[in-house]
Amino acid sequence: MAKLPQRPHNHNIAELSERFFNSHLPENWCSHKPDSDYGVDLIVDLFEGADATGLELLVQLKSSVNSNDHDQESQSLRVATYNIYGKSFR
Repeated sequence: MAKLPQRPHNHNIAELSERFFNSHLPENWCSHKPDSDYGVDLIVDLFEGADATGLELLVQLKSSVNSNDHDQESQSLRVATYNIYGKSFR
């Protein structure tokens, strides 16, 4: 049998995390991937009913095979990634 390219395991869990996230958005919100990934994996456009709000949510997805079995997970961010998100609130 011919050897074929393999999909890395981290690609699988990253895809699953994105599917999970999108499946839990309100039905009238929509997400899309930015052209370049500089610490932002998804941009979510927020709507009130059918009306655009002009607001967006920047999302950095983190995925793991293991959970700490609690209601919350924690994740460390590089300072540069944190600064991207902190800038949104200034």
